[in-house]
Amino acid sequence: MNQTLSSANCVFSLLCVLQTIKHLRTAEFKPYVVFVKPPPVERLRESRRNAKVISGRDDKGSAKSFSEEDFLEMVSTAQQMESQHGHLFEKIIVNDDLTAAFTELKVALKKVETDTHWVPISWTHS
Repeated sequence: MNQTLSSANCVFSLLCVLQTIKHLRTAEFKPYVVFVKPPPVERLRESRRNAKVISGRDDKGSAKSFSEEDFLEMVSTAQQMESQHGHLFEKIIVNDDLTAAFTELKVALKKVETDTHWVPISWTHS
């Protein structure tokens, strides 16, 4: 699989747990890690409710809205992830507005393809 990924000359989008990112930060993969975090809780609450986004289904299959605890947990978890693992992120995007966040992501990915980026010197010898 490693050879397939590295010889494909493509950009891959992976959703991974933080522990996996540490293993992917190698000369072979040279990842560009983007962390998409929620906006402040007030904006998160407003945007998710206005968009009629649901958090899942209840036991009867009915749509279940996000609770206040869900919003607080999302923001708290994101803050914790950023403070503990922020050094692993090349780019942080606040998902305040879906269209703007997606545009920011596309611009960042285009820059990855066209701009020169810093990598550890040990990666240049492999």
